[in-house]
Amino acid sequence: MENKSNFEQIINSCKNINKVEPGPFLFEKIKEQIKARNLTQQYLNDSKSSLIWLWAFGITLIITINVFIISKTERNSLNNISNDSNNLKYPQFNYNY
Repeated sequence: MENKSNFEQIINSCKNINKVEPGPFLFEKIKEQIKARNLTQQYLNDSKSSLIWLWAFGITLIITINVFIISKTERNSLNNISNDSNNLKYPQFNYNY
């Protein structure tokens, strides 16, 4: 009995509910928001790809500079070795008594 009265109360409360009508320009507002979000997403995608290219360029630049520095120091060390070998050809003897 109690369940039946609860059911009837719920049904009676639903009779006074009116259908909600959307505003006249709601569809246009939704379309504008979708366009704005698509443009924002497109901009984010473009900026991500350009950021990746920027990182790639930076890493390549750092590697190139390191290779030049290493090759320059190796050339200098090779020149020092060749100068040492000249000293070996003509040794200088220091006799200290």
